[in-house]
Amino acid sequence: MSRPPTPDASSLSNGVVPSSSPKQLTVANVSLMAEYEARSLPRVVAQWLEMGVQHVTVRHRGIVAQQIRIEQLVRFSLQPVARIVLSGREAMKEVPYFSQWESMHLVSRFVSRELRAEDDPLWHRSGASTPEEYAQWSPNICGIACLKMLLAYRLNTIVPLLELVREAVGFGVYRPELGDTGKRLHYRPFVHWVRERYGIDGDVVEGVDSAALEPKLHDGHMLMASVHPGIRHDGFEPPSRGGHLVLVFGTNRDTGDWLFHNPSGFDVRTQRNVAMPRATFDRYFANRGILIAP
Repeated sequence: MSRPPTPDASSLSNGVVPSSSPKQLTVANVSLMAEYEARSLPRVVAQWLEMGVQHVTVRHRGIVAQQIRIEQLVRFSLQPVARIVLSGREAMKEVPYFSQWESMHLVSRFVSRELRAEDDPLWHRSGASTPEEYAQWSPNICGIACLKMLLAYRLNTIVPLLELVREAVGFGVYRPELGDTGKRLHYRPFVHWVRERYGIDGDVVEGVDSAALEPKLHDGHMLMASVHPGIRHDGFEPPSRGGHLVLVFGTNRDTGDWLFHNPSGFDVRTQRNVAMPRATFDRYFANRGILIAP
């Protein structure tokens, strides 16, 4: 493969600016002002690999989400709906958001019981057989909603919530025969299920400080974190920690905020791309969860 030409400042949209020592080139030496559809990435990645690029910093709206190996960008080419935005030296692929209720704009009314889950006008999208089955599970599947987001991001596949629940029951993730207590997600069977069924590796973490987990987030891990559900309320002081799962997908290194999707947030501001200082997050965080490998 021939080396791509060195562009001048007026042609930055055509590729990369090589370093004087290509073998030592890192993401910091890459300057890009372009937007590529997923189908063009193999060509771009091939150029970067030839030049010695090792990592790309993944950002969303200027916020550091994760740093990934350059080879990992290849997987985006298999996702026709993906769009990678390259600006400066940054790449973005947004983590899709899904609520644990189908009508995400009605979550506050479901939680307050002002509206019954059976009356969710979109219940059928969940894959439930009946409104009653949907109502039985929707308050309890924060972890399943996190997995739905993860599968959409990693595999570009959207699996209905109740289909995932049925799979999970088969792997012992839930034990509905025990009643309400059986609807609590069991971490280790969950990790086994997701690895066997979807090829996604994860580890159960317990008694781990957020400070110890943060470098993992920088390296491209995600965290299904156990937090108090009151995390959706500004200024709420939780009486305890844990009981609800959110998907932490990155950090803002400039502000120290953790970035996450909350499957039971009440509105857009508290549902998707929530940014919260780690010290505030710690007030809700039970120091346990499932760490998802890159």
